[in-house]
Amino acid sequence: MRKIILPLTAAIIFCSCNSKSGDGKNNTDSTGITQSEKKVERLDPSAIDVNKPIEAGEANYQIDCWDGKKVEFAGYGYVFYGDSLETKMELELTDSMGGTKKLLDCRFVSAPAQSKIAKTDMIHIRGNIHCCFSGVISVDSCEIIAVAKSIPTQPVNPFGKTVMSATALWNDYFKWEGKEIAVVGDYYMTTISTTAYGKTIRVDMKKANTYDKMVGCDFKEDPSTKIRVNEKGVIIKGKIRTYAPFGYLTLEDCSLVNR
Repeated sequence: MRKIILPLTAAIIFCSCNSKSGDGKNNTDSTGITQSEKKVERLDPSAIDVNKPIEAGEANYQIDCWDGKKVEFAGYGYVFYGDSLETKMELELTDSMGGTKKLLDCRFVSAPAQSKIAKTDMIHIRGNIHCCFSGVISVDSCEIIAVAKSIPTQPVNPFGKTVMSATALWNDYFKWEGKEIAVVGDYYMTTISTTAYGKTIRVDMKKANTYDKMVGCDFKEDPSTKIRVNEKGVIIKGKIRTYAPFGYLTLEDCSLVNR
């Protein structure tokens, strides 16, 4: 059992900005996009039964599946005023032609050759999903692949190579937000920290019989004493928080189910 108490922390982290690896073997093609060797049957939030716990490693792999991934997507640029946008070192994609809802914030390593893009054009971009902030997905190391009046897209797939609709990608990224689930795994450690916003108690779970942290669970009261009785097969229930500051699945408003 490990327990860390941090008496005072000043930093506040808003979203997950770490890459992660999933279960099974992956291949990386010449574009740098990682693809799973086998077809992944994805979990459906609407079909989840909170009384049937998901194995911690599977929950992390399936739900916190976007941050750190290199992906391709296409959509319309956000234009504040006028009929075109200036690319410079970043641009934002919106939900529709002339739309006002910002979905993705795309940042370039170097300024694109095409300095202006009409708001009626679709933009095909490749980049690394970095994290999220205030409901907008942040994408780094971006490059523009194509600009055209119409760009075909395929169904969303975080485990393979596909050109996705910006709107579909955004919907998939946030589809688990606030969903209550139960996870099962082995106890890893407890961290207690205090900030200006109050005390945080986080219990980390690992994949059974490994040292791989998979799920971070925020509690209002420290459950460590109850967990120490048996650190194997711990079941915790909580609500999913899309931004995961530690690079793995994060649950809040958690409760201990089987101790």
